[in-house]
Amino acid sequence: MLLLGATHPAALPPQPQSSDPRDAPCPVYGINMESRPDRWSAMVLSAARAGLRDTRFHRWPGPNLKQMPRAEANALVSDAVNRSWFGKPAQHTNWGNLGLALAHFSLWAALASSLGDEEVVLIFEDDIQFKNTSFQGARDIMRALPRFDIVNLQANRAFGVPHDKRLGLFCVHQHHSDACQNSWLSSYLLSGAGARR
Repeated sequence: MLLLGATHPAALPPQPQSSDPRDAPCPVYGINMESRPDRWSAMVLSAARAGLRDTRFHRWPGPNLKQMPRAEANALVSDAVNRSWFGKPAQHTNWGNLGLALAHFSLWAALASSLGDEEVVLIFEDDIQFKNTSFQGARDIMRALPRFDIVNLQANRAFGVPHDKRLGLFCVHQHHSDACQNSWLSSYLLSGAGARR
């Protein structure tokens, strides 16, 4: 059974500790744009078909900048730039990508105020397709790494210092404002310390 939870971390129920690979090893957040409830439904169905159980998925909505009045969209982007979430976008920046970035960063800001340094959440975008072993990799990584800021689970061209070859883990030491070299950041583990940094 999948339980769809609240969208705010303050309402997050305690996550049961389980060694069953079908159970999430930590709270799970899915980024889902306001205009695409169909993708959220498909993601939940994918998890159910994969046999994942007793998992509390928390939907975190992203703003649809393309459909809102331009002044309102510009105000959201300006606020994000003022918070140093990202630099000033180029004139022809894709508004869909900006809305997605805002969803990730606003979730990080909310988690930064509610998670302890070593508490971890799993975050993914709503186009993920689950398998019955989907959570096992995250569980293995959490066992292998005592502390981390963020672990990108979808690196196409990993670089850095090899940490655990069996798990394909590489350590990358970079400032949070540096561009991420490991491709898309659409599925990842984030610690409270990482959210605050």
